[in-house]
Amino acid sequence: MYNELTNCRLNGSKKLTSVLNLGNQYLTGVFPKNKNDKVSKGPLELVWCEDSRLLQLNHSFPFDDGSFDIIIANQILEHTIELFWIFHEITRVLKKGGGKLIIGVPNLASLHNRFLLSIGRQPTSIKSASAHIRGFTKPDMVCFVNTCWPGGYKLVKWGGSNFYPFHQLSPNLWRRCFLPWHGDYLCSLKKTANTMMNLLSFQSMKILKPTFL
Repeated sequence: MYNELTNCRLNGSKKLTSVLNLGNQYLTGVFPKNKNDKVSKGPLELVWCEDSRLLQLNHSFPFDDGSFDIIIANQILEHTIELFWIFHEITRVLKKGGGKLIIGVPNLASLHNRFLLSIGRQPTSIKSASAHIRGFTKPDMVCFVNTCWPGGYKLVKWGGSNFYPFHQLSPNLWRRCFLPWHGDYLCSLKKTANTMMNLLSFQSMKILKPTFL
């Protein structure tokens, strides 16, 4: 079920150094019906490449290109650091010409986050002392996808939920009239092409270069 990697995912270098090895771990998201059911497990090890300076998992799932009809990432991306690589793998394994990607994330531009910012408070969707390390809005997500994979995806539909503090009062009305202000939003993207930008090319883009270097 797992393949051990001998090369860097970025540049193919074999200069990999193990920095963390937790041994075999049971897969999360698997809920056995009884104690006798077998749960898949596999090695969890992080390795560092001296040449590219990439920190990566030392094992990977052997999924073929274009092998998935649909991928769902709900309440996941706000917890991740390396967003580009996640989307790179999603794009690789998602089928062209109909493969669907459904994303659900907290909305940084929600009504309650706007109010908190207006009084000098931190938005609830992203805090320094929190598991949330990324903030998303619908326009920013669309911009990210179109920048990294030009012509590769089409936004089919998007919606929202949890319109604080009115989420229990006529939810359908609030959902229709104040969609950009909801606490969470979901979007459905359709893969239309196999366009994939090289990771090194993406990292060299001017928009990613900090001004203090």
